[in-house]
Amino acid sequence: TAEIACGDSSLETRGAATLNIMWGWSLLISPALAGAVVQPIQQYPSYWKEHSNSTTYQFFESTPYFLANLISALLCLVSIALVNAFVQEPLPSVRFRDTK
Repeated sequence: TAEIACGDSSLETRGAATLNIMWGWSLLISPALAGAVVQPIQQYPSYWKEHSNSTTYQFFESTPYFLANLISALLCLVSIALVNAFVQEPLPSVRFRDTK
């Protein structure tokens, strides 16, 4: 956060606080989200009772943790895209590097 703030101590404080809040929320939300989507056949039997012959049922039966991993991977990709789109590189030598 210090490189992005460029020496402005109020921005450094705000950035550190934001980072700590994001870590706290992720520690609360991630386990709850993973618990809601892991082992979907056992957690939501009324839905899967009607779809027991489908390939999706067979897939989730053989890989019960796939949804939790997929959601984690998608959230990582979204965060990478957002950082690349909205956070500037603080080092001038890297910021203006030719990307040929």
